[in-house]
Amino acid sequence: MSKEKEQLVIGIDLGNNSTKICSVLHNDEPNSHPKILDNIKIETKGIFRTNIIDIDKVCETIFEGIKRLKNTKMNEKTNFIVSINSSKTFSIINNSVITKNSINNEIDSIDLDKLLKDSTLAVSTSTFKNCRIIQTIPIKYKIDNIDVYDYPIGMQGKRIEARFLYILCPNIYIERLENIFENLNIKISEFV
Repeated sequence: MSKEKEQLVIGIDLGNNSTKICSVLHNDEPNSHPKILDNIKIETKGIFRTNIIDIDKVCETIFEGIKRLKNTKMNEKTNFIVSINSSKTFSIINNSVITKNSINNEIDSIDLDKLLKDSTLAVSTSTFKNCRIIQTIPIKYKIDNIDVYDYPIGMQGKRIEARFLYILCPNIYIERLENIFENLNIKISEFV
């Protein structure tokens, strides 16, 4: 594993009763595996029934947990991934359809990107506009009204339909989490 390509990833799971923090070395090279450096669990303070009730106590919990990590040397390139444990998190399913007008009708990544973009736009401008999309998962594709359970790149068809599962969370909850991490000078790479 090349040391230059290694990335430190810190995963933080803020739960009602306990907070779990894991440090992992990750490498994008083929056949490489993540190396777990440390994994800790501490009592969560400042959260009650998935609601942040005391920002200072939550900051204290995260700071204490990160401080306890062993074999972990953080720097400005460290990726922080935060798990959202909120009763306010929910999911919806949305469909998107495009019709191809090309000569060979071969489906490519541009078509799939358009399906995703159209679907995401519909979700983000709907009644859920005060929510942030945390994750998008393609569930199923249809080509010319025939179900396809594989990635359809390279297949032929005029009408392409996709069904996506979206995981959403209210912006206000995510903004509170971002403020907490900002107070700790931690930039969040991703919410999951």
